Amino acid sequence: MAPEAIEGRTITLKIKATTFEVRTRAATLPHYISSAADMMPPLTKLLQVGSGVGCS
Repeated sequence: MAPEAIEGRTITLKIKATTFEVRTRAATLPHYISSAADMMPPLTKLLQVGSGVGCS
């Protein structure tokens, strides 16, 4: 994203299990981000949020 100067505020994480079950989680950040380093803390938090609870 950084080389193309693209920024965003919403991160969506989609997980597909071997059973083809799909779980999607999303978060909207208070500020714009453009690098992988900036994405990691919110993505890590999304992975830790209730296993299966709160899926959208």
